[in-house]
Amino acid sequence: MGRKLSINQNVCSMFVSSLQILVLLHVEMLVVCGRSLPRNLANGSRHIQSSEGGATEFWSKTLPGLTVPPSVAGRISPLKSADIIKFSTKLQNGSLRASSQEFCSQANLVCDHDLPLLIAEGTVFLGAQDHLPSTEQISCSVEHGTDQRSLALASASSSNVFFPEKELRAGGHITLPDLRDPAPMKAFLPQTLAEKLPFNCHSFDELLAIFNISKSSNTSFDMAMVLKACESPTGEGQFKKCITSLEAMVDLVTSILGQNLELLSEPSTAGSKQTVTVIDVKARESPAAPVSCHSLVFPFAVYYCHYLDRTKAFHLSMQTQNGEMLQRTAVCHSWLPSLTDEFVALKLERHESACHWLYASNLMWLAN
Repeated sequence: MGRKLSINQNVCSMFVSSLQILVLLHVEMLVVCGRSLPRNLANGSRHIQSSEGGATEFWSKTLPGLTVPPSVAGRISPLKSADIIKFSTKLQNGSLRASSQEFCSQANLVCDHDLPLLIAEGTVFLGAQDHLPSTEQISCSVEHGTDQRSLALASASSSNVFFPEKELRAGGHITLPDLRDPAPMKAFLPQTLAEKLPFNCHSFDELLAIFNISKSSNTSFDMAMVLKACESPTGEGQFKKCITSLEAMVDLVTSILGQNLELLSEPSTAGSKQTVTVIDVKARESPAAPVSCHSLVFPFAVYYCHYLDRTKAFHLSMQTQNGEMLQRTAVCHSWLPSLTDEFVALKLERHESACHWLYASNLMWLAN
């Protein structure tokens, strides 16, 4: 019989510091060091309701010059208006859990599938270990029969996720990490439904019931850690927000960068685990620091978005050993207190930068 494990602060710290840029993971916590946040960030983002046409129409009206990329289009909810009304009613009267199989199937969610413990190179929590709440503050808890999860958290390494910016040079050689997303694709919830769904540790058991997820599963453990990270407080000069609908993401990004945007996403995993030769490196010019959004482990699409000052993006042309040409984006961060371990491991000085790749589930928004 499984014993109950409250995810305490030490385990959270191991989890957060071990995670490295990846997937149903893919999270970076924003830390703006030494500079003021944009005024619209400090005051909070605008709230824009989606139109009757749903996320697609909302996107086209808000971002008329930007085509929805395949990586985003594949996550738009397939639910029709009648379905949204039906499931919203069930959610409000408490009967949605009895229809979880129908709900998950029609909404293209990942519910009763038990995912592996997704700790790998692919998600970066920047600064989270310094701001995780205590068990008394947030009470997400899971049950399991062994300590394998804790051991996995402690042994996961970030050493092959970050690399020095100085490696981004023509003629150099770089070994790419595993760029694949180990978690299955799932859709966003429509905004009207997402706003009614509880998304906090206080409602953790209710969330598990709605999506038919066992409390002893790896998925429940992943979900608990996501909720803890999303609810963790932010320190001075920091900003972060977990996004539960596509409309909310567009609202947040446009409130920070305006509507003249470029969206970078790289669904291709070509070159994974291969040593490649760098052919050309070009800085991605932008009048403001980018907004990055990372996919998290949850039954429906949830993204962790942040605005991080002193962040640079580079476009690289590379060639594999068999002659295949690759195009990828590298993202480089200046020193932050939360990146001290990574800087020490890479033997970097504080005036240098640590970089990582834009992974399959990541989205990076740039102002034009």
